[in-house]
Amino acid sequence: MLITQFFGVVALISWALFLFAAFAFVDAAIHREDAYRAASKNNKGFWLIILGISAVVMKIFPILSFLPVIGLVAVIVYMVDVRPAVREVSGRSGGVARRLRGGRAAAAAAATARTARTTAAADPMPCGLVALLPYGLTAAARSAPAARRPRRPSARRRSAPAPR
Repeated sequence: MLITQFFGVVALISWALFLFAAFAFVDAAIHREDAYRAASKNNKGFWLIILGISAVVMKIFPILSFLPVIGLVAVIVYMVDVRPAVREVSGRSGGVARRLRGGRAAAAAAATARTARTTAAADPMPCGLVALLPYGLTAAARSAPAARRPRRPSARRRSAPAPR
């Protein structure tokens, strides 16, 4: 009885992982080819092959073997690293949660507010007194050493070849 329950749980986990891999495969198929290149990730065909093989392996082999674990790692890499980068390049970041919060305008306003908070926290002079400093430089920028210009290699004259 306990063994059949164990294998029932394993079968449910196996189905869940297969559906996870299938979702990643469909998601990879939806995005444009140039979005992968713009995000500096491997091309679309690479991810479709990897995710397709992962989905098939998760369906055929039991989850307790080694191959589905490798497929799961590939799917997790896609979902955590590649998918957010491709969605950002495609302009599809957010989704349902963004629509519930109020759309792109609300998301842009929230991003502006976050930027203002971080800028205000990093600003050593409160109340915008930076504009009163000469040339608009902050105290940290004025105390930093001036950047050196890179030296150009001097044009060396070639000497005449030695007589033979």
